[in-house]
Amino acid sequence: MDLPPSPVETFLARFTRCIAHRHRCRAQVLRWINPEDFSGGETLPILLCHVRDGGAIANGVWITENDISQASDAGQCSTGRASLLQCALQSLPTQPWTIPEWIDQATTWIVAQLPRCATANNVSITQVRVSPSSSVLRVRAASKYYYFKAVRRAYGYEPGLITWLAKVAPSSVAPVVAADRARSWYLSERVPGQNFSGIVAVDAWKCAMKQLACLQKGASEFHTELAQLGVPDFRTSVLEQRATELLRQAIEVLCESHRCAIRKRIGAILLRVSTLAKRLASYGITDSIVHSDLNESNILGSDSHAVFIDWTYATSGHPFLALLYTLYPTKSPSHKLHRYYTALLDSYLRAWEPDYPRQALRECCEVAGELAYYYGRLINVWISLERRSEMPGEVGELQRLIEHMSRRAQEAS
Repeated sequence: MDLPPSPVETFLARFTRCIAHRHRCRAQVLRWINPEDFSGGETLPILLCHVRDGGAIANGVWITENDISQASDAGQCSTGRASLLQCALQSLPTQPWTIPEWIDQATTWIVAQLPRCATANNVSITQVRVSPSSSVLRVRAASKYYYFKAVRRAYGYEPGLITWLAKVAPSSVAPVVAADRARSWYLSERVPGQNFSGIVAVDAWKCAMKQLACLQKGASEFHTELAQLGVPDFRTSVLEQRATELLRQAIEVLCESHRCAIRKRIGAILLRVSTLAKRLASYGITDSIVHSDLNESNILGSDSHAVFIDWTYATSGHPFLALLYTLYPTKSPSHKLHRYYTALLDSYLRAWEPDYPRQALRECCEVAGELAYYYGRLINVWISLERRSEMPGEVGELQRLIEHMSRRAQEAS
């Protein structure tokens, strides 16, 4: 399916509504295929979708290589388009999350973890999200709700991490019912309240900032445990090394025409990361757990309590880097919480004040705010590299990330 020029979100919403209305079935968007990642003259992006109607799916693929060959032979698509589709088809995600057999296995496991009164007959399970990183099922047993999550093997530390966090900071994460670390599954209770995307009350945000700081401070003593769980290491002391490794890996997967130009640009990025990481380390604040995707939708709760969910991309690192999508954006005058920036900052830093001078904490927060930009994009590089074997469309994203960081680093110097 060719993409129209309208925004992706608008198109996807319209597309899924159309599928549901016309065919009474559900569309699961698996991935984007970008022609830039393949040889040939194609210029239009292609969207590969997995459309299912609840019936059995033999192999989880909605189009076969034979279908493409027949269409090409019949003149229904160009040779270049057929080649692109063949390559894209081979690159479809291998995750089984939309295959009925997998859903049956997950359902059996979920029911076994619920109270004895729950059976397959009185438990309702709905797949509410399928993404390149994970699948989420909403579970209703009697009048109570739960959420089941399965993650890719690369993020297999999440079930163990969320179970561990439930012990370290039980009030700040969803209660865990059960976890299967071998299969990267876990089941948690539903958290009451709404996500913070619609919350502008300063008291709620101050509460969330305070709870985040308390969680991180409590976890800062457990570096060994985080390493044993397999949480990726992005600590301040190794951040430059991690950046070097990731950027070099990214360059190697770029096409030859872009490789030389990009290679010349990483020096400025590494120098800036190194400078900021050393400055940040000089304040002596202990590394801790960092929720690397703590946007508004991953904070749930009310004015007096907050819970942090979706720890898929968590790392070990400087705690202040977790403010990338929460506190730091409020510095912008256009942000809805801009006038509360100082109040939110104070709420977060108050937990650290008994051990560090307030002025030093504020200075440290400013340095971390600048480093957080690079940290966030390095996390995105890591994710794109991990997905690349299944998703060639990530190659173009790697190039854009490096170019963007390079411009920022050159401006800073």
